[in-house]
Amino acid sequence: MVINIADIIAFKDETIPKIQGLNISNRKSPVTKEMVLEAKAEFPSYNRDQLAAYLGCSEQTIDRRLNGNNIRGGKHQAQTRIKLVGGQIEAYAYSCGLYLYDKRIWKKDPAWANSRWTTNTLKAVSETEDLYIFWKVGEYEVNRSRLTEHEWKEWGYRQVWDIPSVRKNDDHEAKFPHELAQRIIKLYSDRGDIVLDPFLGSGTTAVAALQESRHYIGIEKEEKYVALARNNIKSAMAQTSLFDETPLFKTIHQHSAIRQFVATLQN
Repeated sequence: MVINIADIIAFKDETIPKIQGLNISNRKSPVTKEMVLEAKAEFPSYNRDQLAAYLGCSEQTIDRRLNGNNIRGGKHQAQTRIKLVGGQIEAYAYSCGLYLYDKRIWKKDPAWANSRWTTNTLKAVSETEDLYIFWKVGEYEVNRSRLTEHEWKEWGYRQVWDIPSVRKNDDHEAKFPHELAQRIIKLYSDRGDIVLDPFLGSGTTAVAALQESRHYIGIEKEEKYVALARNNIKSAMAQTSLFDETPLFKTIHQHSAIRQFVATLQN
């Protein structure tokens, strides 16, 4: 079982204390909090407008220096922090008898690379996701012939996989690149095996399985994505020279065994 997931980099948490990032280099006014406090001490009856006039700045500057950058414009949202998800996934898997065997890292295109957001914080730009590989108790086969010698050297035993992100998410908001699914399928399965994707989405895993001569089972609860996956799979199937065997494709609505399987997962 391979799970591709990223940590949550902006996890809302009402319980943590206020942490205010002061973007000193972006300030348009030289007025500091200390200057405002000194003016208030000298003129205790002054309101914000009078303090602003005295210091030669706007009343918004007075407010921000005293209360923080997020006080204006209704920005009273909860603080955010990093939320690590790997530990929870590991615990869930162990409770099912699956054990964390390996971990790979997908190095993707940097998120927000062209956004001003990256200049207003000390947080790193998100550019990786994790691949957690779980095994069940028993024997497994290490078959280097699944990959070419070049593939083994380039990524087969490398922890970091450098794969560009999907260029457009216009038909599905969370697509991952075809090459990511293809590498996982080639590394951990053999020709003729069945690949299960319980969150089929746009059908990327199914298409990669077909192109690597594997069968697949795809589960998707959203009707619009079932239709999208069908179209993408149909387009791939049109390239009949790619496939050596007849693929297996059923949906929740068509196959009683899969409906029973989903019910088991839900229970």
